[in-house]
Amino acid sequence: MGQTILILGGYGNTGRLLARLLLLETDVNLYIAGRNREKALTTAEQLNKEYHTNRVRGIYADASKVNTLKKAFEKVDFVLIT
Repeated sequence: MGQTILILGGYGNTGRLLARLLLLETDVNLYIAGRNREKALTTAEQLNKEYHTNRVRGIYADASKVNTLKKAFEKVDFVLIT
C-alpha cells in the first residue's frame, strides 16, 4: 500500500481540485475528511467512480475537535488543510 494523504476540507472546491490532481499524477491513497461525514463519503465515492479506482475514502474529522484529528491523523502520512 502506498502513502496516504488526508485532505481536511476535502469536499470543498479546493479540496476536490487537489484530490483530482493527486489521483491523476500520483498513486497515493486519499482520505477526504471534514466535519460532514456524509459529504466526505459522497465525495470519495464520486472520485472513485470518476477515476475508476478505490484509493479514496471519506472520513469524519472536525478541526475544532482535537480527538477527531488525532484519530484521523494516525492513519496518514501527510495532511493537506484546505
